[in-house]
This record gives sequence, C-alpha cells and structure tokens, in this order.
Amino acid sequence: MNSIPSSAVATLALALAVGCSRGPEPCVSAGTCPAGQECLANRCVVAGGDPVSADSQRLVLEPIEMAVVEGRGRDPSEPPAAITFGSSATTTATLYLKFPRAWRDKRRVEAAFVILEPMAATFGSNDDVSVAVWRVGERWQPAALALAKQPALLPPRGRGIARSAPPSPLRIDVTEIVRYLAKNPANDHGIALRASPGESAGASFATGSAGGRSPRLEIYVR
Repeated sequence: MNSIPSSAVATLALALAVGCSRGPEPCVSAGTCPAGQECLANRCVVAGGDPVSADSQRLVLEPIEMAVVEGRGRDPSEPPAAITFGSSATTTATLYLKFPRAWRDKRRVEAAFVILEPMAATFGSNDDVSVAVWRVGERWQPAALALAKQPALLPPRGRGIARSAPPSPLRIDVTEIVRYLAKNPANDHGIALRASPGESAGASFATGSAGGRSPRLEIYVR
C-alpha cells in the first residue's frame, strides 16, 4: 500500500478544519454561552473581551434595495411595516437587503452586523426564533420576487436568535459574508434573512416603510 505524503495529510487536515469551522455562537442573554464566554453584541465571545477593537471605525449603512417575501400575496417591492419571523400564521419569511458598497477599500473588515429594530405595538412570543442570513447568489429585483421565484442563497452564512418578549433588536454577525463580498465584489447581490414558520406569534421587526427604523448594516474596519 502506498503511503500518503505528510504534506497531503496536513493539507487535508487544514481543509477539514476550515470546512467544519463555525462562526461565533449567537446569544440573546447572559448565561446562554459556553463556560468562559459571555454574550456581547448578541454573540458569544471570550469573557472580558470586546466584540470589536477600540480603535476600529464604524460604518452604518442603510439599504438601497429591500423586499419581503412572506407568501401572503403581497407585492415584495412594497415591504410591510414589519416582517415577522417564526410566525405560525405565515410561511417561510425572507427579507432581502442590498447595501451600498461603502467598505470596498483596502481596510480590513474586523466585524459586521446586520441589525433590525423591534416593531412597536406588535404582539410577540417568548419563544426563540432562529434566523439565518445568507448572501444572495444572483441579481434580483424586488418586483420580480415571489414565494416560488426567489434567487439562490449561498454561503457564507450567519445565524441569529430573535425574541420579542421583551422587545429587543435582532443583531446577527455577518462578518464572514461581508469579508467575502469585499474580496468578491462581482458576487455582491445583497443578503437575505430567512426564518421558517414556527408555532407561536414569532418576532416582528420594523422595515422602516411605515414607521420604525429600517434595517442597517454596521461594519467595523481598521
């Protein structure tokens, strides 16, 4: 039997490690992170650390394109006042967002978060709602989207936890997505937040179309 060169073994081990690696674990409150970690900026980090470096610069971007697909026959190009994730009253809910390319320079992206604000005067659930965020894999137009006609969603992927009681922002770490898009500008077709229907009222967040703050992308660069 022929032996495998040690260099090949090392390369394989590295590939497996990268393929199996996971981003920061999302969290919603203290005590939900593994031992030795704490919940900062809605992600588990080493206790006593900071989510970003003190000398980083923060960029806050508002969406230039937005669409909501909830499967209720509504025109996706006219977003409702709020999108509800994890509701038993609707199908899979998807929020499409495209932001200006303000981070496209030689600075390093240290961290990035997509943030949604809770919608006022909406009844929510105590249950956690898992929300995934992906990069959109192809061009899209809000008016052309429908439940049965949506673009492919591709990795890198982020994951967050939404909860309405008490109302609190939904903050999802999208650092790996933003870093990928910074290196691959031709593949920047925006991002999409998606959650499957649940067994409760879900968690509602403002789109900014009729009151409340619109979703935003916070990018920290050095």
